[in-house]
Amino acid sequence: MCGICGILGECDKRTVEDMMGALEHRGPDDSGHHIDDDIGLGHRRLSIIDLSSRGRQPLHNEDETVWITYNGETYNYLDLRKDLEGKGHEFSSDTDTEAIVHCYEEYGLGFVKMLRGQFAFGLWDSRRKRLVLVRDRVGIKPLYYSETEDGVVFASELKSMLKHPSIEPELDYDSLDDYLTFQYIPEPDTIIKGVKKLHPAEMRVYESGEVKSSIYWNLELDRIRDVTEEKCIRELEGMLVESVKLRLVSDVPLGVQLSGGIDSSTLTALMTDLVKEPVKTFSIGYGHGGMDEVEYARVVAEHLGTDHHEIIVDAEEVLGELDNIIWHLDEPVGDPAQLPEYFLAKHIKKHVTVVFNGGGSDEVFGGYRAYNYLLLSERMRNSIPEALRKPLRFANMLPMPARYKRYVDYISAEEKDKIYWGQGLLFSGEDRESLYSQKLKERTLGNRPGEKIKRHLEDRSGGMRSLLNQLSYVDLRGWVTGNCLSKLDRVTMAHAVECRVPFLDHKLVEYAMTIPPELKLKDGMKKHILRKTMEGRLPDVIVKRPKKGFGVPTHQWLFNDVNDVVTERITKSEFIKENFRREKIRFLLKGTSDFRHSSQLFGLLVLDIWHERYMGDGL
Repeated sequence: MCGICGILGECDKRTVEDMMGALEHRGPDDSGHHIDDDIGLGHRRLSIIDLSSRGRQPLHNEDETVWITYNGETYNYLDLRKDLEGKGHEFSSDTDTEAIVHCYEEYGLGFVKMLRGQFAFGLWDSRRKRLVLVRDRVGIKPLYYSETEDGVVFASELKSMLKHPSIEPELDYDSLDDYLTFQYIPEPDTIIKGVKKLHPAEMRVYESGEVKSSIYWNLELDRIRDVTEEKCIRELEGMLVESVKLRLVSDVPLGVQLSGGIDSSTLTALMTDLVKEPVKTFSIGYGHGGMDEVEYARVVAEHLGTDHHEIIVDAEEVLGELDNIIWHLDEPVGDPAQLPEYFLAKHIKKHVTVVFNGGGSDEVFGGYRAYNYLLLSERMRNSIPEALRKPLRFANMLPMPARYKRYVDYISAEEKDKIYWGQGLLFSGEDRESLYSQKLKERTLGNRPGEKIKRHLEDRSGGMRSLLNQLSYVDLRGWVTGNCLSKLDRVTMAHAVECRVPFLDHKLVEYAMTIPPELKLKDGMKKHILRKTMEGRLPDVIVKRPKKGFGVPTHQWLFNDVNDVVTERITKSEFIKENFRREKIRFLLKGTSDFRHSSQLFGLLVLDIWHERYMGDGL
């Protein structure tokens, strides 16, 4: 993995170098740039494949008419290279990046559909004066861009974008509203006005003063097959092995983030079968009973004979690094899982450069409790006559947990209005109404966060049989890309660690969408088919234990261990005073037993620190 940046239009070497400098943590091994009359490309390199200087970027074709600055890995590059060499293309390195350049030469803009991997890149065709920006199918690697009066600016991270003189750090209040709704900001918007993010599977082509945007891949959500459980187990095992094996390509050491859950344990077991040396595994704990999974990680490590490493972090250590973590995130992300992932990556870098992560399995195999609840809600909805659904809305006036109100809303809504908000809802509409100051309400008037989730399924729900696939798709396009993959990229690349996510291989995701829902959720067990596939390969205590998630003792940290520090910061913040009602902030700082309130407080803390670092003098 690397850091990339570029400018289409008038540019100078100093600006490109400043943008590259903001990405040094992503690529400490090497750097390079290519500047011509119409283009400036910059690159910071983290060497993974072909560690020699021949892999330096930006990289070009034989006659230097096509240039690329590339971040990521293309796992099928050896097959592509063999095909291209057969057609007469000459290679000067052993990198996967060079295969992309020649693939573009040979196949034109259709080349991107041939790539299997995780990537974001800018490609410059000097003959056509064409800039091509591409992001991988699932959105594993980031790419920001801005279309200015003078041209186009792009980069791997927002902090690099802000080094360009035409981009000012002006807060986008609609995006602020989105963040406080979802814990993240959905594509294509960002927290900064005038800066956008490429969608997953988006290709933007700038040529002859025009821009054309296209989506080169999408999931088929209604191709569920009639297949037996036994056959599905055999097929799934083959797909999992293929995905893991592809991602073992590397000229540097690899490891696995092992939580002790079924997902990371599956990856560890499959990798153990495919490599000769003991797999290096890494786990994190907090010293708080019941919050981490280190004891289960030890069970897996001992069972598989891995080279296992553990670290323990506490509240003071986390608070001491919080400013730095949030700076690396680029945009506010309210998921506390960013904290252990950051410290784990810091430790991992001492041992390996590439690490596997079990992200994406919950979405593709039905791992969330909300999926069970919503499937039940849909059945209840279908059993209640339409005339009787509407009065159910009044039930929401009764005291009940917020998550249950969502399901009552779903059951009682009209067909066009029913919505699954996705994982990670931070503040509901009712919460935001009581939280926002009058000034912030005026600034966000007209913003509709829910519409940004509903658009994922626009023109896709007609005749669709699988509600579970719809729910999974909403989370893949929202929660996974905007939250999980975004923070995972930033906190690992903060320490120059490349993270690979085998469960999000696009062919595996396509296959998972054909699995009958009853094989994903069965007899109350989530991810049933994955668990059945791993029976006999992992201890029963791992295969059969319920999902726990990447638990973080946020409540303990905020309201006990470092409560005074957090309270002082929040109450003195001018940004908090300007935008949020004092009585609501005081209520959150009281530290009730509701863990939802600790999540909300953490979300505001992240936002305040982000605002200070990015809107003040923190950059």
